[in-house]
Amino acid sequence: ICDASPVGYHALKGGIVHMTRHLAAYWASDNIRVNCLSPGPFPNPESAPAAMVDGHAVSSSAIRKAVMEGRCESAAKMLGRNYSITGTVGAGEKRGRDLGFPTANLETDFAVTVPENGIYATLATVDGATYRAATSIGVRPTFDTDGGRTIEAFLLDFEGDLYTKRLRLEFVTRLRSEVAFDSVDELVEQMNRDVEETHEVLAARFPGR
Repeated sequence: ICDASPVGYHALKGGIVHMTRHLAAYWASDNIRVNCLSPGPFPNPESAPAAMVDGHAVSSSAIRKAVMEGRCESAAKMLGRNYSITGTVGAGEKRGRDLGFPTANLETDFAVTVPENGIYATLATVDGATYRAATSIGVRPTFDTDGGRTIEAFLLDFEGDLYTKRLRLEFVTRLRSEVAFDSVDELVEQMNRDVEETHEVLAARFPGR
């Protein structure tokens, strides 16, 4: 995302363009599109009209804020697509598998903007195929953990081993906040509800996916 402010406009003439091209080449194998946005060849960059979404000016800061607050729909409107994160599936602690929900523990290659802690309806793409997925972001408060944030996706209707595979997550909507449950049984009951809601939401929005 390149900010279309006057500063961003001038910067596009320099290093940001080179960085964007580098990222585009780096991510080419993941079929990720990188667009470099500028306000256009205005004689005076300060006169460039700001793009508006829901009454708010579109900027890289506004997009990051929407993502960090878990407002997936707002971020998607400003980006023109769902916000996504790509990484490699790590080993994780396999706790989800023990609960009946084997999850892909996504490890990003570098620091990225991660949505607010909570449960999300997402689309997961791996090996060229896209699956509906219920994704949890947070610190797993029901368990005794080190407090580190994780990104864990449960792919619906997927069978196989995802370990070490490249995976992209598109964030469609936030279903709920992260909650500490009194028991593992309560957690599993809620996870079943989360998966069902994920299926319903994504089936309605993306009938063919």
